[in-house]
Amino acid sequence: MRDWSLLAAPWQPAPDLLDTDGAVRGEFVWAALDCPGCFAAIGENERTAVLGELHAERLAPVPGDAPLVAYAWPLGQDGRKLFAGTALATAQGAVLARARAVWIALGG
Repeated sequence: MRDWSLLAAPWQPAPDLLDTDGAVRGEFVWAALDCPGCFAAIGENERTAVLGELHAERLAPVPGDAPLVAYAWPLGQDGRKLFAGTALATAQGAVLARARAVWIALGG
């Protein structure tokens, strides 16, 4: 059995995701907080889930010229509702954005 306590992946944003100041545009910060949460929420259960809610907070501009780390972790389950937390951080560990998501598992 795998331990799904914490998932992490490096991310170097592409230049076309940046605003004129060189920061990652808001919609891509949102996407980077959205997608990893699904994998953390479903864990090793290969099932389909759709996003029900995402509450995100950008704590600082997300720089596009430096390596980043996307984190995700499960926060529990209530029936078909699956909960996950996500964060974007610098390679040094400073959290730049974070979110809490509710995923809805489809099917039985």
